Amino acid sequence: MSSSMQARSIRWLAVLWPAFMVSIPIVGILFSAFDPAALRWTDSLGEPLSPLAVYSLGFLLVWTLVSLAVAIARSFPQPADPVSAQA
Repeated sequence: MSSSMQARSIRWLAVLWPAFMVSIPIVGILFSAFDPAALRWTDSLGEPLSPLAVYSLGFLLVWTLVSLAVAIARSFPQPADPVSAQA
């Protein structure tokens, strides 16, 4: 694996892994407050989705949103190191 490909993989993991870890308690809190069976999500044919499908889609949606937030936060410029700024 080339060093640029390895660096790109590390950058992706630096976004996706923290987002995954934060998404777990968010989804736990979300589905503690809302019952998936009561949400009445349907598929393209109008059939209601199973609670497992609602849990899965909810987790993927939350993970996507948190990943976007982490990616935006990581794109901000890093502050200069005070030690190297004085030198």
